[in-house]
This record gives sequence, structure tokens and C-alpha cells, in this order.
Amino acid sequence: MSYEQRAAADDGVTVRDTGASDAVYVGRQPIHDAAGDVFGYEISFRDLGAALSPDDMERATSQVLVTTFLDLGIDRLVGDRPAFVQVTRPFLTGLLPIPATPAQVVLELGPEVAGDVPLLDAVSRFAAEGYRIATDFATYRAGGGELLALAGFVKVDVRTASPGELATHAALLRSRGVVPIAVNVDDEAVLAAATRAGFALFVGPLFARPQLVGGPGLSASRVSCVRMLGAMLADEFDLDELEDVLRTDPALAYRVLRMANSAGVGLRGHVTSVRQALVLVGPDSLRGWLVVMALADMGATDSDRLGWALTRARMCELLAEHVPGVDADQAFLAGLLSALVELLGTDVTELVSHVGATPELAAALISGSGPIGQVLGAVVEYEAGGIGLEVIGPVDVVTARRAYLAAMAWSLQLSTVAMGHISA
Repeated sequence: MSYEQRAAADDGVTVRDTGASDAVYVGRQPIHDAAGDVFGYEISFRDLGAALSPDDMERATSQVLVTTFLDLGIDRLVGDRPAFVQVTRPFLTGLLPIPATPAQVVLELGPEVAGDVPLLDAVSRFAAEGYRIATDFATYRAGGGELLALAGFVKVDVRTASPGELATHAALLRSRGVVPIAVNVDDEAVLAAATRAGFALFVGPLFARPQLVGGPGLSASRVSCVRMLGAMLADEFDLDELEDVLRTDPALAYRVLRMANSAGVGLRGHVTSVRQALVLVGPDSLRGWLVVMALADMGATDSDRLGWALTRARMCELLAEHVPGVDADQAFLAGLLSALVELLGTDVTELVSHVGATPELAAALISGSGPIGQVLGAVVEYEAGGIGLEVIGPVDVVTARRAYLAAMAWSLQLSTVAMGHISA
């Protein structure tokens, strides 16, 4: 089996290119060990090979983080292997969050860190928390004693060094407990030379070129992100106001649900409502993520489709009032998530796992069972033309019609308000 076939067949990793205009992508390139097995992956900006100005780097990093951790999902993208992600100054200094645990990510440093004492101090704090640090050999040598002590991985470009220099570099790095990585390995002779020199990990065209890895995605509205940030500026912000904003933006609500169910939050339990997800994520993490999402600016999403998703969610919420034992918040969430399954073209069981749905909510979404499933089924049946029936699920058709019209009016009103925010 070739190196590329090993990477493609790697268990725990799903690579999908939907071809859809609203798909999300990142660049991914495997890092192999001496046995040819995949050790980890370099995750990069989706526009592979693009030359980015320093001003664009924060946006690029934001896009990589949002796509990797909130849209595609780190588990699906790299499995249980580490993701090597280049981070810029705002992420290192704490102005923007690093949304991953030390086991999930290796922080790659650029040349700007060399000689920057405050930035090196910030890197040392990440290292103390267990994050692994990677950099290139030139930055490593120029970074002084502190960077020498912090780096766990150092990349050496095999195209710019002789066999003797490769051996010297690898020996120096190993003597300091650093794992040397040979990059730009493009043929078997170069691989053999790097292996003899003592390199432990390898990246380059011989193994696999960077590829775009993608899946279906929805963009959170920048308007919603900014509105939530504005609502959180006060020391004591109104949780109701934040919840109202999330209930108008399915994509943003989905991302917050994934945040709440992430390893970084520390709780992989069941999320029962959008409000609970907000509480679990917490204000500090949420503020940082909102900035990252607004900065990423992944583009616009079809407003008509999102309007349909909101109408379905609201209709489920209204019908819940007529069905004993159904919580209105959970019914809204069921409608929202079922719509997202169709919008994203994803598997419902996968989405349920991502958001940490309760067993009742999961059963409603997967099999349509339980009281919540009855409500959701009634709404879906009505959408499919059930207007001519006398009874739809647990409610009569008159109640369903009224709920539908009220939900549509609510969705249209939200769209009008949003347009007012945009033009203001």
C-alpha cells in the first residue's frame, strides 16, 4: 500500500468533498513516521498555496480553527492524531481562544516569535498547560534559549541542507529532546538520506501532497455574531437576549451546540436546549469564539433556506404547547436540528453525536419516536402537504395551520429585523 493510500484509508478519518457551493474546506497533509504510518496532520488555510499578507493571517487562522473544530469536527478530520495548526500572535497572547485540548493540537509558531520576549512568555504558558509546540529550524535557532526549551517538534527543509547538515541538525535536535521533522521530502533518495540522518517524522510530496478536505457547512451570520458580542459587552449581560439571537441563526446555534459538546468544555453530556449550551460554553469562551467566527467570515448562506429552518423550529415550539410532556425548548431544538440535517446533507446520527442531544431528542431525530418525535413528525408531514388532512400526528390540522402561519410570520419578522441591522 502506498503512503497516499495509507493516509486515505486511515481509520477514524472521513474525507468528503461535497462539491456544494456552501461546502467548507481546509488543507490537510499527513505527517508520516519512519514506518510509513500517519503520525498527525498539518492543517492549513483552504486556499492551498495562496500567498497571504500578515493582515490576512489572522483571518486565515480563524477560518482554519472554525472549520476544523466547529464545522467539520476535529475527530472526523484527524481522528485521534494531533493536528498541527499555525497560530498567530492574537491566539498566543490570549486575545483569541485556542479551541482545543493539548491532546488534539500542536501549536506551530512562525518566525515572528523569535526574539519577542512577551510572545515567548505566552508560548511558555501554553507549554505549561501541556500544549506541544512546533516551529521551523531557522526560527528555532533564532528564538534563543527560551524557545529552545519550549519546542517539541522542529521542521527542517531537506531541500536547503546537505546530507551532512541534515545529520548535524537532527543530532542537535534529538540531544535536546526535540522531534526532528523532515519537510519537502519528494523522492525515495531524500527520504533515505533524512532517515540516515536521524529524522523521526516526514512530510512531503513523496507521501502525499496537501489536499482539500471538505464537508457541508453553514455560515454563521456576521450580524448575529456582532449582535451577540454587543449584548455581552456589559458585565451582567442578558442570557435571554443571547438566546433570542441564537434562535434566529441556525448555523450559529449549531456551532454553539458543538462548542458545548466539545472536549474543551469538559462535559460530554446531553444538551437539552440552546440556553443550556450557552451556559455550558460560558461567557469568556463564547466571546472569543464570536470574534473568531466574525473574523473568519466564511461567506453568506442562502437566507431562504435558513428562513425555512427557523419556520420549522418555531412551528415545533408552538405545537409543543398542545402535546402533554413536550418541552417547548426541546421541540424548537428538534425542529432546528432536523432542518440542519437536510441543509448540511449530513447523517442524523452523526449530527446528534456532535451536539450531545438527550436520548429523547436523539430518538425523535433518528426514528421519530417519543412525544418530541410526534411533534416533529407532525411538522414535517404538514410541510409535505398534510394541509388536506383532518389530523396531523398529535394535533388537528387547524392547530397545525395556525402554528405554521405564526411560525412563518415570526421567521419573516426576524429576517426584516436582520436586514435592518445590516443596513444600519
